[in-house]
Amino acid sequence: MAEKVQVSTPAGSAGIFRFYDTEGKGIKIKPAFIIALTAIFVLGILILKFAFGRRV
Repeated sequence: MAEKVQVSTPAGSAGIFRFYDTEGKGIKIKPAFIIALTAIFVLGILILKFAFGRRV
């Protein structure tokens, strides 16, 4: 059986979000997820802008 490679992360990347898995297979967060999240965020801002934005 193959040996696993020990991967140590620097202190700066030891936060909540793990963008890379421990096996080194690549990015866990898919680009489609980022695009969908951005689209939802922009739509939410536009809805709030047009619902509450014209009152000065």
